[in-house]
Amino acid sequence: MALTPTEKQRRYRERLKKSRALATDTTSGDFRRPFSQWLASNDENWDGFVLPLDIAGMVAPEFAEDGDPVSASGEVIPQTYRGRQGSLGRAEITIEMLLEAARAMAEHVNAYKRDELGARIEEMEGADFTDPAAKKDALADFVRLTMARDRLDKQVRYTLPEWKVGDE
Repeated sequence: MALTPTEKQRRYRERLKKSRALATDTTSGDFRRPFSQWLASNDENWDGFVLPLDIAGMVAPEFAEDGDPVSASGEVIPQTYRGRQGSLGRAEITIEMLLEAARAMAEHVNAYKRDELGARIEEMEGADFTDPAAKKDALADFVRLTMARDRLDKQVRYTLPEWKVGDE
């Protein structure tokens, strides 16, 4: 009997899940030397991580020790770090959480700018422009503000080197 497309897709996903389960993670023996030890002898470009955080007013996490990832507040349950151990696990969690924090901050800044630009556009729509010079300037501002607001509809993409090799 022939498989339906749904059954084919289900079997494909099962095969994919099995292959990912066999992939390596930070708890496997594939990574024998601790990341903290490797970093100590390969830190010539480490400022590329530390400096941007310093500019943003943040302190970069230390990776001198090989401790497991933990929550700064202590409120995150340990299961969150499943499959993540040692300094390598902390580094991977740091990458993912910095990306998530940047996404969340971008959403807030985007919403704020949309609100403010929308308010300026509404103010202009209700204004009386009897003077032709004032009307010309207002129209130019209206176009500029509208274009800026429309630009906020776009998404941006950053490319990063792959750091995940397991079922993460």
